[in-house]
Amino acid sequence: MHKTKARYHVAIRKTRKDEANMKINVLQLSAVLSENRNRDFWQEVKRIRCRQSNISSVVDGQSSAADIADIFATTYRDFYTSV
Repeated sequence: MHKTKARYHVAIRKTRKDEANMKINVLQLSAVLSENRNRDFWQEVKRIRCRQSNISSVVDGQSSAADIADIFATTYRDFYTSV
């Protein structure tokens, strides 16, 4: 019971901190865009998020684009014809 309560309070603190950070980011974004109207909105959003998506280059041991596409095609064909 004590662990669950502690996890709950940690989650609440994290949520409040994340909410405060989002408000700060919105203010920064609005300030940047109001200073220079030529800036791209979505580029600024991406810059603030600082997230990079990593794309795997190997799927089921295959690394070429054609082989990976064949794996997906076979999987989805089997899936949709099984019904």
